[in-house]
Amino acid sequence: MQSDPELEDTADEGADESRIVDLALKKDPDALGSLYDVVYPPLYRLLCFSLRDEEQAQEIASAVIPTVLASIPYLEEGAPSLRGWMMATAWNLLQRDHKHALPSVGYHLPPHFLDEATVNTLEYADSADSLAAALRQLPAAWQNFLALRFVAGLARSEVAYVLGRRPAEIELLEEDALEELGYWLKEFSG
Repeated sequence: MQSDPELEDTADEGADESRIVDLALKKDPDALGSLYDVVYPPLYRLLCFSLRDEEQAQEIASAVIPTVLASIPYLEEGAPSLRGWMMATAWNLLQRDHKHALPSVGYHLPPHFLDEATVNTLEYADSADSLAAALRQLPAAWQNFLALRFVAGLARSEVAYVLGRRPAEIELLEEDALEELGYWLKEFSG
């Protein structure tokens, strides 16, 4: 696993992760439970945020996690963390089987709504939640980044790994996405 300043406080957990993975490969139930505890909370938060439906989020998370756990033998050495690798695996499964559950799905208005005033009015009218309305204005890549980073709680290096991007790209993306989100939040709260 690679080093990330955001993950340094979990450096001691690196040895634990290796031990847990080794035990999980031997089908140890406690180790599998520990891995479940690593991936379920961020995945569930991400799905609840995207779907706005706790029951559906729980169903999808419960459907995806067994496949993630079964993929442990294929854990990549270059992953920033075990959680990052597991979330990348879950993200790929969501893209393949549950695309409707991704953060950016359903956030964009049809292309014929190009007039900014119309977009603002429609989005504000659709939601009393200014954060959700502001997020809908952002490009899909920014929405996905923000959801993985701040809803799922992943470190930048983990988000880069999940999205298949370089960490330097993620830093720039974070800066741009937060700046644009701030702009739209002011628009909707003012």
